[in-house]
Amino acid sequence: MTITETNRKAKKTTARHTIAALIISGLCLLYTVNVGHANPGDTQQQIEDKLGLYNTVQDTGGQYWNKTQWHQRSAGLPARQFGYTASLGKLKGSLWIEYDQNMVKTEMYVLDNPIPLWKLRNSISEQYRQLAEAESLALVNRHAPDDELGIIYQDQDTHRYIMIRFQRLKEPVSKGQPTVFSINTKIRSFQVTGISPQEYIGAHKLSGKQPVALAGAKWARTDNLFRPELFFAERLVPRKRTDMIVIHHTAIENISPMGIHELHLSKGWAGIAYHHVILPDGTMQTARPEKMVGAHAYGVNPRSIGIVLVGDFNQHDPTPEQEKALIALTKKLMKRYRVRPANVVPHRKVSATDCPGKHFHWDEFMKAITSK
Repeated sequence: MTITETNRKAKKTTARHTIAALIISGLCLLYTVNVGHANPGDTQQQIEDKLGLYNTVQDTGGQYWNKTQWHQRSAGLPARQFGYTASLGKLKGSLWIEYDQNMVKTEMYVLDNPIPLWKLRNSISEQYRQLAEAESLALVNRHAPDDELGIIYQDQDTHRYIMIRFQRLKEPVSKGQPTVFSINTKIRSFQVTGISPQEYIGAHKLSGKQPVALAGAKWARTDNLFRPELFFAERLVPRKRTDMIVIHHTAIENISPMGIHELHLSKGWAGIAYHHVILPDGTMQTARPEKMVGAHAYGVNPRSIGIVLVGDFNQHDPTPEQEKALIALTKKLMKRYRVRPANVVPHRKVSATDCPGKHFHWDEFMKAITSK
């Protein structure tokens, strides 16, 4: 590689990290917690033993330098923060760390490729779990250059008060229309910051949309997208009538209700399409709220409840435990909604599909649900 090519590559790298770093410039953090790489108090040497040498530096004047340029300087302003190439699970991006006396003070993760909020569960699983705890609180900041979503909670291990701030991918919106955050909102970066006990308590006392000064911004209360466990990307619509029950199989082995939910989210749907899921051991789990319109059988969703059994019944029979659980659940729903036996149907009856599979013994099932 020639010197010219090397310089060109260095300039591209610097430009890329400069753009990414501009996202976070000007933010003032109290302290941060581990998102997979750094902890407050770690030394720069410990960080670089994990991640290798930094590749970009921002000085205290806001200028960015690549590693070579920084080492070749003879004088100038000191460094404010260092950028490292890093990964969180399958995510790739840059970790920006500010040091104080050679020890970690703040950190922020900037993604190479923005992803929907819900996909972060695979990379920051512990923090993600705590975002759904009963005491967690969601806020939105509409006073930054771009809107931010913040979730605050008390860490169960350290008992410190934590806030995760999500910066969305800027997308065109209609003039005068506020940003709406959903679990499908694409996130370009996030930071894990500490807040004071006073700020935490003050935020929990918020009522309605009244703003509060918190973590260097003005925040207003909003819905917590991370709670309950099965959150939906769109507002669900109540069903006006219920006179049909549709039976399905997943056609996928060993998939959990959350796995189905994430699969359906990835298709751009609001979330899991079915109302009830029956696992191979006969365990019954609720999915989409039962009184809401489902997305499991085109044409009859506004009037039906969807039940899915986990398994591929083109390959094998449902388990005896599943059959027993399905019969009990179907009878209960028929009684609750006064559904006639003729309106308990396989998915293939209302759509062009073979669902719930050729090994589902429909005649035997119908005899069981109509017996006294």
